[in-house]
Amino acid sequence: AARLANLINDYRVDGALSALTAEYPGTNMIYLHCVSKRVPVRAMLREMEAHGLLAFAISASTIRLVIHYEIEDADIAEIASLLVTAAEAVEVSSVEENRKENSGEAYGSWNTN
Repeated sequence: AARLANLINDYRVDGALSALTAEYPGTNMIYLHCVSKRVPVRAMLREMEAHGLLAFAISASTIRLVIHYEIEDADIAEIASLLVTAAEAVEVSSVEENRKENSGEAYGSWNTN
């Protein structure tokens, strides 16, 4: 679990992902802290599930992952990559939604004539 948290945070340091941080509490769990406007937890959970990763929210901004004993070291890099891919997809989608909301596009075009 510690290696997975480190890999996720390494992606963050490299600039590929800035809206997600991983916390390793010293057990087989990881807490993913999401910047809610950029990576909403519900959207992140849906995207994770689409990539075959199951987890659940423990708050409006935190997801708990449990790394089971049958997960091998060789799988950790792939899991980190899937998590980052999911977060980036959600972040892009959220940014686009926020842009639409702020521009009025969310409700379609308006014709007042």
